[in-house]
Amino acid sequence: MKFLEKDLEDIIMRTDPYDLGLRGFFIPDNRRRQVGIGAYGIADIVGWERRKRIKGDLIFDGRLGELHIHVYELKKDVINVDALLQGIGYCKGIQSYIRDHRGFNYRIMFSLHLVGSSIDLSTTLSYMPDLIKINNEFNVRFTMYKYEFDGIHFEEIGGYKLSDEGFVNKKR
Repeated sequence: MKFLEKDLEDIIMRTDPYDLGLRGFFIPDNRRRQVGIGAYGIADIVGWERRKRIKGDLIFDGRLGELHIHVYELKKDVINVDALLQGIGYCKGIQSYIRDHRGFNYRIMFSLHLVGSSIDLSTTLSYMPDLIKINNEFNVRFTMYKYEFDGIHFEEIGGYKLSDEGFVNKKR
């Protein structure tokens, strides 16, 4: 049997988020699959969490709170630069829809989750999770999956760097 991207999506959508968490994959309870985002395309999975903003002892109305959106771009095999750019496009489309077309007054934060069985290490793509963290409003995460005899397992990865960075240690 060949494992397809749709199979990965089915597993994520049909499994309880708590059970996914036990296997290393974290996703909000609120989530939808195959989300159309206008001309920006169709995202595999979009999840969201709405949080109320707390200032001192005051809790502001949820409309003035934070909206954390998780965009999941799934690849059955390798995660590459195209997957990153595709996911960034989805985030921009969602941001535009919420702010310009719905008029919601949320602080919007995005987590772009690129999920695959491996990552393209021939480019600088692997450095992105360590570098793209903009004011806690946008971050990129890589999650690798393995489908084994006892089911699927996930691991969030990062911290890549060159094995030989070419620096010469000189003491001053």
